[in-house]
Amino acid sequence: MKLFVLAAALLTAAPAAMADDPQGFYTLGYTYASIKASDTTLNVSELGGSVGWTPVRWLGLEANAFWGVSSANLSGYDVKIDSGYMASVLPTLPLGDDWSVYARLGYMHARISVSDLGSGTDHDTAYGVGAQWVPHWGTYHMGARLEYTQFYHKDGMTIDGTTLSFVQRF
Repeated sequence: MKLFVLAAALLTAAPAAMADDPQGFYTLGYTYASIKASDTTLNVSELGGSVGWTPVRWLGLEANAFWGVSSANLSGYDVKIDSGYMASVLPTLPLGDDWSVYARLGYMHARISVSDLGSGTDHDTAYGVGAQWVPHWGTYHMGARLEYTQFYHKDGMTIDGTTLSFVQRF
């Protein structure tokens, strides 16, 4: 019970202490992803964006959407991640006012297509790590984010990628 009271006090006091720190954010980014199965690796690209909220400085909540912009060829078939979405929790460790590192734990759902064979959807737990730089230049809170995420790992297939994003806090 004492732990619950302490947690409630921290969650209600922290936003008041950070009144000047923007709590909402969006990102626009590019992901270089690898689809791996057996001894084969296919590299594809995605564009995506997210919106999120940081109720306290050490925790973020984020919703992402992404769209494939390139495909890879496998034995004459084009393989592409058509689109997808993800919802995540981002435990964050601030490193001063401008830098932070974070972990990602979420749920991902995507559609993958193979030319002439059709497409299919699936979902899995997604996890990763990243670093974010958002300097406080007056009223502008813009910066960059670099992260690695494993989006999918099931039935001998893995999808992971590195993402570089523009970040705007508001």
